Amino acid sequence: MLVLVTGATGNIGRFVIKTLLARGHQIRALAGNASRLSPEVVPRLESTVQSNGHDDIPSLDRGFAGVDAIVNAYSERPELTLEGQLLLLRAAERASVKRFVAACWSYDWTTLKLGQQESYDPFIAFHNHVDLTSEITGRTLDGSTSFSPWMAHGL
Repeated sequence: MLVLVTGATGNIGRFVIKTLLARGHQIRALAGNASRLSPEVVPRLESTVQSNGHDDIPSLDRGFAGVDAIVNAYSERPELTLEGQLLLLRAAERASVKRFVAACWSYDWTTLKLGQQESYDPFIAFHNHVDLTSEITGRTLDGSTSFSPWMAHGL
């Protein structure tokens, strides 16, 4: 399976890449600064797509072309959690990608409402937006379909 990893040069992205490679997947990295990728990992990547920011739509479209899945390893900055992930979701839709693992950082915000815990609001807003506007879904560990903190993404 060809998997796009966004936020590839960050702490989580590097770990995700190593884990997916160990599981036998092909990896395409989307990175703002590809020189930060580990020298031992670079030759093992299918390719690297340079991005000039989370809103660089042409780079997102190049990154998503032909991939089977995405694992988003963006940091937890609110603009990346909501706006950045929505841009990724729309790029996934344009490319007909059906597996999308959202950056959720294992937070359990599933019982919270907007405004109860401000730091979780971008995750809740993203979840609600996806449920209302997208046919792409994740699959939770309990088998229901939704975007959630514990997506059994099958990767």
